[in-house]
Amino acid sequence: MTILLTLTFTGVSVAQITNFGIRVGGGLSTIYDDLTEKTPIMGASAGAFITIEFRQMRSPLAYIFSIQTGLNVVRRGGKFREDFDQPYSLPSVHEGGYDALYGQLPVLLNFHIEIPGSRRKQFVKLFLGPAVSYGFYGTYEDRKVTPHLPQTDINYKIHNAKAFDYLNRLDVEAIVGVGYEHKNWDFSIYVDHGFLSVQDVKDAASGEMRSGASLNSYMLAVGYHFPIGDKKK
Repeated sequence: MTILLTLTFTGVSVAQITNFGIRVGGGLSTIYDDLTEKTPIMGASAGAFITIEFRQMRSPLAYIFSIQTGLNVVRRGGKFREDFDQPYSLPSVHEGGYDALYGQLPVLLNFHIEIPGSRRKQFVKLFLGPAVSYGFYGTYEDRKVTPHLPQTDINYKIHNAKAFDYLNRLDVEAIVGVGYEHKNWDFSIYVDHGFLSVQDVKDAASGEMRSGASLNSYMLAVGYHFPIGDKKK
């Protein structure tokens, strides 16, 4: 926050777009809550980004700090299963999952540290920041089964945008990761943690709606950037 305020009051004239690039990644996406069993799905991300640097600032921080933003398409979701075995009643299973595509807008603070004794243009980086995602296509599964009885409760699988009749489209996330940069290539590993519920659920005791599970992704990514103008590190 202090960095962002400093940059704002210093003036936008010190900001310069130094490169644009593309990045793809893959990993695991899973549901984050207290369900008894969770199974991840294959997460994915693909998008484009720009890097904004502040080299004209008279501060040593300007040479290690930058902001990166862009637009990604990400696949997020997960599967769940709950087993109910209560006295004087038949056991039942509640299972399902989410598998959705989101448009994601991240704003990441990047800190680059050159590796001592290495050839030039080799850096370790730390990045963190918020992201906003909006769902536009997905699959929603929800199934409640009591063995040996007709499946009279929820039992369906929904594809396409109508899945968001049941799911919340908007998510706000925090992204934190580390990476390695060499020349125009970068490799990173990061966590994408969602804060908003993917679906509101009814409380069994009160009958009121409450927030349900959120989504987490654990990703590996590779990117390539194209310099704009003369950029020297």
